[in-house]
Amino acid sequence: MPPITEENSRSGTKQNTLGTLTESMMDKYHTTDTQKLAILMQKLYKNEATILKRKYPKPTEFVSIYPLGQALADLKENGLFGELLITDETIKGDKLQFQGETYNTTEIRRVNFLASVIMQMRGMNKSDRNIMYAIVQNHNIGKEIDGIDSLHGLRGALMLDSHPERLEGFTDEEKDIIKFAIIQHSETDERNISELERLPAELRPRYKVFLDVLKDAIRLDGIEIDPIVQDVNKRIDILKISTKEHKTRLESLAYESHSKVLEILDIEEEIERIMQYLRLAKDKRQAPSIVEEDFDRD
Repeated sequence: MPPITEENSRSGTKQNTLGTLTESMMDKYHTTDTQKLAILMQKLYKNEATILKRKYPKPTEFVSIYPLGQALADLKENGLFGELLITDETIKGDKLQFQGETYNTTEIRRVNFLASVIMQMRGMNKSDRNIMYAIVQNHNIGKEIDGIDSLHGLRGALMLDSHPERLEGFTDEEKDIIKFAIIQHSETDERNISELERLPAELRPRYKVFLDVLKDAIRLDGIEIDPIVQDVNKRIDILKISTKEHKTRLESLAYESHSKVLEILDIEEEIERIMQYLRLAKDKRQAPSIVEEDFDRD
């Protein structure tokens, strides 16, 4: 995934990204498009309200600290929601994604959302977020079986050598980070430590950050998909979020369904496409027409 720049960033980066359509605005535009837009916006608001108000089943002793609705609101407020829409749409159209029952495009989309939440909590800058988005999109392209496969990270990194366009715009150093995280995410934590120690000491902290974000996002998603144990304390141990400060807040996300998040992203993307079309149509109608009388005659 090429880095996200200011030019290709979406308008959906503020807390209220959609705005409202007044009756006068609707009269100016094509009826079918505005009707579709209105229906989508109503559906979006309904889904967002469901996430904000829904009480998700979780162990009674567990206290929800950082619910899904708040995570979405924070992404919008901190300017990451537009990036999330771009990367989500890119992942949906990615033909190299492995398609299994458990590991597939939908799983990558969920991990991408969770990684976005972790990134905004860590305060990662735009350049590092671009690196992280590329890591997430490509981390499972080397999969060959729909299950545990410790070599799929290595295969994915090798595939990137055959598809240089997927890392276009990144520096050699950034490409090394991306490939390292992809290779190591399918290895054990113990192997990760030994491989990090093989790096120059000054590089280890930076490389570790990206690997931690990816593995944390995967662990969060994995608990939501397939709870390994029922005991909440054992679940939290399995989660192994790398930063204790973030772990305390993020645990609640692991108990919530992300299906509504993906539906919200789909609707937001469709709304953005329609609104862009309507803006272009409006600009075209308002553009001054050129007629023969506008030119000076000899």
